[in-house]
Amino acid sequence: MPHVTLIKDRVFIEPYRSNDNIMSKKNIFLILALLLVSFLTYFNSLHNAFMMDDASHFVSNYNTHNIKNLFSVFTSSKGSVIETGATHFRPLHSIIIVINFVLFQYNSFGYHVLNCILFFIFCVFIFFFSLDLTKDFWVSAVTAVLFCVHPINGMLVNYITANGLIVQLIFMMASLGLVQRSIVSSSVTFVKCGLLGLAGFLYLLSCLCHETAYFLPFYAAALCLVVHRLSIRQTIKYCFVLFLVLGLILLFRVKYFDVGGSLWQTYQSMGINPGQYFASVSKVWFWYLGQLLYPQGVVLIWATPAVVSGMVWVWIAALMLFWGGIIFAILKLIRDQKNVFGFFVLLLTLGFVPTFLAAMLFRDIGIVMEPHWVYFNTIGFFVVAAWLLVRLTKKVSKILTFGLIASIVFALLSQTWVMNSIWGDEIKYCDFWRSNILVRNFYLIDFFQATAYFKKKFYSKSRPLFEKSLADLPYQWKSLVNLGLIELNEKKFDVAITYFKKAIDLEPNKAAIYTNLGVAYRELGKNDQARLAFERAFDLDPNEMATVEDLALCYVKEKNFKAAEKLYEKALEIEPAEEGLKLNLLKLYYNEKNIEKFKSYSEQLIKEVNDKNNLVSAGDVCALANQVMLAVDFYTKAVKVDPAYALVYVEFGKLLGNMGRFDDALMTVRMGLKMNPNHSQLLQLMREIRQWQAESKIHNK
Repeated sequence: MPHVTLIKDRVFIEPYRSNDNIMSKKNIFLILALLLVSFLTYFNSLHNAFMMDDASHFVSNYNTHNIKNLFSVFTSSKGSVIETGATHFRPLHSIIIVINFVLFQYNSFGYHVLNCILFFIFCVFIFFFSLDLTKDFWVSAVTAVLFCVHPINGMLVNYITANGLIVQLIFMMASLGLVQRSIVSSSVTFVKCGLLGLAGFLYLLSCLCHETAYFLPFYAAALCLVVHRLSIRQTIKYCFVLFLVLGLILLFRVKYFDVGGSLWQTYQSMGINPGQYFASVSKVWFWYLGQLLYPQGVVLIWATPAVVSGMVWVWIAALMLFWGGIIFAILKLIRDQKNVFGFFVLLLTLGFVPTFLAAMLFRDIGIVMEPHWVYFNTIGFFVVAAWLLVRLTKKVSKILTFGLIASIVFALLSQTWVMNSIWGDEIKYCDFWRSNILVRNFYLIDFFQATAYFKKKFYSKSRPLFEKSLADLPYQWKSLVNLGLIELNEKKFDVAITYFKKAIDLEPNKAAIYTNLGVAYRELGKNDQARLAFERAFDLDPNEMATVEDLALCYVKEKNFKAAEKLYEKALEIEPAEEGLKLNLLKLYYNEKNIEKFKSYSEQLIKEVNDKNNLVSAGDVCALANQVMLAVDFYTKAVKVDPAYALVYVEFGKLLGNMGRFDDALMTVRMGLKMNPNHSQLLQLMREIRQWQAESKIHNK
């Protein structure tokens, strides 16, 4: 137990000197072990694809595809480059999404690896924070390992969009750790102020990631009051910066987002009294605690109908007993001079307080709980669990104790592996999700599952789920659009137009609806109506890539090449790495008969284009424009990119044959057949070139 010295109006817990060397051999070994455990826990999730919100945030959201949008979130009315709720302001999360896309593009593996690395870093922070407070290496090590392998935290790696949450958790832990360091530090006041200022800055960053960070000043106050027994005056001194930041954020949120009014209106619309609401919220709290102890039904969002029957007082009584037990446990731990563990018990329970407001998020279906709301507070559970397990070494054999810990870790690890595989299949995950909640009208699940079936072109399974999800008002217009897309893919263009117009009636300012409407009109040959729809979509969102590209194609059909060129250039500003756009611009120069621009842009594309299909297509356009050497350059690069790609040998052979270079053409086709010996197009081309060669010899004679 650390030495305790009474200093004026507080009890000062002196830092444990043997732990001052952060990079001791034991700590370094633990860090390496955590790295191994992190990747061992999530190795079977690293190749999982984008799912649910990941697609709308990374794949189809072109606002996240350009580094130029990195700081536009601070000038956006939503504070985001992604679609968010009305009361959300998460600009730093949006910045993280933009940086992620710049790094990994459409490679989901890269995102998962980054999430796993960030998760590992957070586990290291947990270890050192626990070590700083408990002064016990084994308690801290077991805490970090349990947090790492527990399936309730699996969202942080499996759900690509969650990377902003991990960054938020790291900032929160660093901020609270700096407050702890400033309290125990014997440095001069200037250094302490610097530590607290940095803590406030990191806290601000965490708040710009997600609203669940807002309660951190109260955790810091609990640290001061419970662990260090500081007076109210001293507590205010150490927590002032955090509460100042919180106050400024809340003033900003109330002024621009009307948070209080939104919450009150939501509660009123639920039609339940305060007692029923308390009972309902206590039910979701107990669900979460149950998942910590026996994680068999961990889902992205858990939901239950509001408690309105005679069970109201049962749940309220259970809640009162729970809080009574928590208060008793904290007081007993403090009395036994185990203040640190009293703090961690309090940390766990304080996390449930803000969920009291968030639980009404989906008012139409009941009371909900999202596990990520309390990830930070769950650290308290793992510290207390680790402490109780390690204490067993004083009661029973150390071998038996560590055998028990190893068994618990392996059981949790096995369940996490199972959950990782479920996360890897969006359709399977939605079935699992639906089977583990207590409501049957959670239409968000239907929408996500319908979207998954739609991606696989299982329209017969997708359609009824989208129709069912029409009952979910926030997603109603999206369901109508997707039903229209099903009809569009099945060539029922008039029916598709009907769906798109219904969606416009609900949301007249959504560019995506007008873009799809334009596509339907174009397929019917109604080019004027298609152009009007595309122009309306462009007015609403000039950064929507599909809109810009479709409108440009309209202008090309109308021979309005200048307008089309401006749009393609605009599109390339949004998506500078999009090779398909560059190819379309090259075709535009060809149609425009602008040879100088065509040649200079072709020379530029030879350096920039790396996709084999686009290289072959560019070569074909150059061949049509009679720019033979440019075509040869494109085909040659395509061969270097993929020597086994049969189509490049087909097109390259045709070009050489048309030039009368029959020997070179035959050699090119033979190279292709060497890689693809049974390729029908190459075999047919071989016969044709020989025939051309024979006819040429006869003609020359």
